[in-house]
Amino acid sequence: MTVVQTPYSDDLTPESICPEYSAYLAATDPVSFTTAVQDELWCDAMNMELRALEENKTWIRTPLPLGKKAIGCK
Repeated sequence: MTVVQTPYSDDLTPESICPEYSAYLAATDPVSFTTAVQDELWCDAMNMELRALEENKTWIRTPLPLGKKAIGCK
């Protein structure tokens, strides 16, 4: 991990960060779908994203043609 020095680096200590932001900094995103589906908040977020895609007509779910593989999305 590379640490970038800034003019404020000396002032930034764990004690100087508010608890809410400290919790945010400590949180990590899941690295796999298997991990994400075990967390209710991530399941809610994924469902909201799917609903938004459908409501905005960004995509339409259809069955895959025979012999084709699904691709991922970000």
